[in-house]
Amino acid sequence: MIDKIRTLRVNGEYINKDLYEVEMVFGPHHRVSIFDDEKGNLVIELIYTHHGVRFKAADNIPTEFEKAIYFLREKFPENAIN
Repeated sequence: MIDKIRTLRVNGEYINKDLYEVEMVFGPHHRVSIFDDEKGNLVIELIYTHHGVRFKAADNIPTEFEKAIYFLREKFPENAIN
């Protein structure tokens, strides 16, 4: 199902079970969260301290998250990866 978290890889090992929420905290005050919101949308949040952005990650293609990536690639071409 493309509207759910499908696979998680940690230290090279795949975790294949029902995942409803994944959160990673790193650096001085950064966080990435992927989860189903209150409306049932799969979303990704990119957060620092108390500020961040939220994008749908499983809506119509291109998803909101894809559009954000396109914008960032254009704004910061030196950071783009393929």
